[in-house]
Amino acid sequence: MIDYYSRVAPAMLPHLRGRGVTLKRYPRGTDESVFFEKECPPFHPPWVKTQSVPRRLREGDINYCLAQDVASLVWMINLDAIELHVPLALTKDWSRPREMVFDLDPGEPATLIDCCRFGLRFRDVLAGLGLQSFAKTSGGKVCTSTSRSTRPASRSTTRKPSPAPSPRSSSAKTRITSRRR
Repeated sequence: MIDYYSRVAPAMLPHLRGRGVTLKRYPRGTDESVFFEKECPPFHPPWVKTQSVPRRLREGDINYCLAQDVASLVWMINLDAIELHVPLALTKDWSRPREMVFDLDPGEPATLIDCCRFGLRFRDVLAGLGLQSFAKTSGGKVCTSTSRSTRPASRSTTRKPSPAPSPRSSSAKTRITSRRR
């Protein structure tokens, strides 16, 4: 696992830098119970940077670990953190999310294929609004996200948006989520 994350670090770190990392830890392997850890463990080495952000539902702050380099990323993975979750905002600008994520969750009667088809149409709707979007997958879900930092899609490369799917043509349910942690 450490070898894998070390090799993908150059592609992964730009998406983690400046964002607090929630660790999804699997101390007894993937077949046993897991837990999420938002607070950077108190035993973290001094070279693992942290950033405090205000909690939403109670007093105090969350002191997140930051994955700023390969060493800090590998340290987190060495804690049996197979999954790393980051909020939509940078820790230094906590009140301003940098992207929107639209979860397209399959479930009766929508299949994963239905969600993918809806995602393609939704991409066209966002492009019609001048927003560039990107597809992401996570387990059995499809997400469409758009970033504040992306430039509007070029008119010459933007296809004419497809009409929004009617309830009969697509059974995909849509949930808009805010992952501010």
